[in-house]
Amino acid sequence: MTEPSIFQQYAPLFSLIGALFGGVALAIVNNWFQRNKDKRDYGTELRGELREENKELRDENRELREEIDALRVKYLAALTKIEDMTSGGN
Repeated sequence: MTEPSIFQQYAPLFSLIGALFGGVALAIVNNWFQRNKDKRDYGTELRGELREENKELRDENRELREEIDALRVKYLAALTKIEDMTSGGN
């Protein structure tokens, strides 16, 4: 009968070591993917907030432009009235 090789003698130990290293590697890869997913989720959330803020600022800008246009019309009407009053007196 031949002596079993060293690999055959220690096969359960090698299997255990392989399983441990495989489990650790799997945990590291899983952690890495989870971290990337968290970054993507945070980025998506941040972009959504910025889009909403941008929309609100555009709406406010539109309202202010409308208000400026209304004031410009009133100013020009008043200026025309004053010019008419001053030119009519000459």
